[in-house]
Amino acid sequence: MGRRRDIETHDLSIRLTGPAVLQAQLLFLEDWHFETGDGLEDSVAFPQPEAAGRPAMQVLPSGPMYPSPTVRDLLVFALHQAERRVILSTPYLVPDEAVMLALCLAVRRGVEVDVIVPQRSDLPLVDAAGRAYSREPTGEGARIHVHRAGFLHAKTLTVDDTLGMLGSANYDIRSFRLNVEANLLLYSGEPIQALRRRQEGYIAASRLLDPDALQGQSRLGRLGEDVARLFGPLM
Repeated sequence: MGRRRDIETHDLSIRLTGPAVLQAQLLFLEDWHFETGDGLEDSVAFPQPEAAGRPAMQVLPSGPMYPSPTVRDLLVFALHQAERRVILSTPYLVPDEAVMLALCLAVRRGVEVDVIVPQRSDLPLVDAAGRAYSREPTGEGARIHVHRAGFLHAKTLTVDDTLGMLGSANYDIRSFRLNVEANLLLYSGEPIQALRRRQEGYIAASRLLDPDALQGQSRLGRLGEDVARLFGPLM
């Protein structure tokens, strides 16, 4: 799967049941109307939902048609609210200034911050940009884990035991502002803990990025990564 045939892609999916399915259904119907101009108003499109359990969750759409970058705004808010630990996995580490500042401020408050990125993605230029973006949070004390078992494509977030998020949105500038995305928010302990266990598995299959090695690169290497950082949001 993906553009690179020489690496194995690892992703994450979820089976959703209960009333939250209708939120996903509404999002599909909005997209259908946007693309075709036709509305699907038949009542069969909105069956009476059956309760499927106690966990609370919510579908979160984002895209250029919305007045603000919803995933970015929620991510920044959650990072500012974190008290103990944040784990975030993303295939492309190209955050905007608001996310970068929120990550660094969380570390300064004493929050454990773990960011998991693939050792090699399908976009080498973005990989180089990600290394440039990694310097600041690692300098503050954040832990960057480089996933070695193929191309990790899962976009996940857990904040303490209060919030979990997964979905299609990368934690990068392009997904925040240009791409049409859909994420699922988790507000209950059991699903958040299950997502965190999966994240811990990603960390176990990773190596910790050495901040001293990152800071001690040659001038030429740093220059190349800084140039990639300028073009990363365009990829």
